[in-house]
Amino acid sequence: MVASKRRWIALASIIVIVAGLAGSMFFFYDYFLPESIAEIDQELPILTLQDMEGQPVSLNSYPGKPLLACFIQVNCHHCQNQLLVLETLHQEIPDDDLEVLVISASPLEETADFFFHHPTLFPIWIDANRNLYKKLGVFNVPALFLVDKLGILRHKAVGYQSIDAVRGIVDSLLKSP
Repeated sequence: MVASKRRWIALASIIVIVAGLAGSMFFFYDYFLPESIAEIDQELPILTLQDMEGQPVSLNSYPGKPLLACFIQVNCHHCQNQLLVLETLHQEIPDDDLEVLVISASPLEETADFFFHHPTLFPIWIDANRNLYKKLGVFNVPALFLVDKLGILRHKAVGYQSIDAVRGIVDSLLKSP
């Protein structure tokens, strides 16, 4: 009797664990895995977000100019360090040569508060629902996407990138025809 009760408890425990793992997989798939992952040498998907003033904006707002998009969360220290790198790079490269864009996955209120205390020269967009993140396959932040003047993705990098790494990537894009 005691042995069958232990078997029942063990079986029930295994079922609960398997059900929990299965549920986690569905959550992970829905929340993190993208609907389509951006590939190098392909156009980026068009998706409308909002800027800090609540106005609709889209990646195709920058035709004819290379774009460096940096995906962040404002409470991420690596993202904050990446923003410092972008500020330094922005001082070196004229606005006419490269557009820098920051896309925050943090809620509007948190993003607005952060950039109130840490002002930047870049446009800041909000993707709190992570719609663009999912479309582009951003799994971790910071993430950098470098798009050429034709709207083609030329480089993507996940994680903090040093000033020398970002400068090299940008220079190669700006020198290409």
